[in-house]
Amino acid sequence: MADPVANGADQGQQPAGGQQPAGGQQPAQGAAWYEGKAVPEAIGLWQNKGWNHLDPTDVALKATEAYREAAKHIGADPQSILRLPTSPVAPEWNDVWAKLGVPKDSAGYDLTAVKFADGTALDDNAATMLRNAAHAAHISAAALPDFAREFVKYMDGMDAAEAANTTAVLTQERAQLQSNWGANFEINKFVAMQGAKALGFDTEMVEAMEKAGGYARTMEAFRRVGVLNKEDNYVQGTVPGNGGLMTREQATQRMESLKRDPVWRDKLLAGDQQAGREFASLNLVIAGPNPGR
Repeated sequence: MADPVANGADQGQQPAGGQQPAGGQQPAQGAAWYEGKAVPEAIGLWQNKGWNHLDPTDVALKATEAYREAAKHIGADPQSILRLPTSPVAPEWNDVWAKLGVPKDSAGYDLTAVKFADGTALDDNAATMLRNAAHAAHISAAALPDFAREFVKYMDGMDAAEAANTTAVLTQERAQLQSNWGANFEINKFVAMQGAKALGFDTEMVEAMEKAGGYARTMEAFRRVGVLNKEDNYVQGTVPGNGGLMTREQATQRMESLKRDPVWRDKLLAGDQQAGREFASLNLVIAGPNPGR
């Protein structure tokens, strides 16, 4: 008969852990504290997490912490929980992106509310570029409009800076050209525009050339064309720097002189071509821009 004192029955003692070993067996000497007490699934879990080397108290604390974290998700909407694929190229990522608001294709992005400072919308090429880039980068449909507005804001700033620089350069070149042409600035400008017109350039084309080649160079080139065309349109003068063209004052004086010349008057009334051409040219200069005023 077994001695009750030897096995601690009369003291109410129980093996470590407060639980009778499975099958009433004591763990072998030197065995882990959980041997014979925990089911294999629990032991495997502890081993996978590295808990098998901890004492029972630490295991209890770890298990409690893990339970509390898991409890936060109990009852949560499955749609609000993301399960991330382990492979970066797994097709399951499409479901992840969809839950994050990424449309299934680039057509799912709406950029109609994105406008430039002047109220114009993005052109089709820019909008397509932004949509394609956003879809490739998995940007949500809700986030792209804000990104596009920042892009448009940057473009507006670039345009404003370019316009300011163009205006500054144009102002400087106009001042330099006015200094070069002096009192003949207005008449030379008139001649230059006539030269541009003779070449078939309208105002928009002239402005485009001014931006590309510079205001001073463009106007001087057109002035030379106008001077070369002067035989049929202008009369000669003697003002230095005027390219051989009369000022309004000179043309007025010349007209008054011719009116007092009966020989010239008779030629004009008789239809003389040279007299008629001079009369028309003088009137053109007199009716044209007024230098210095």
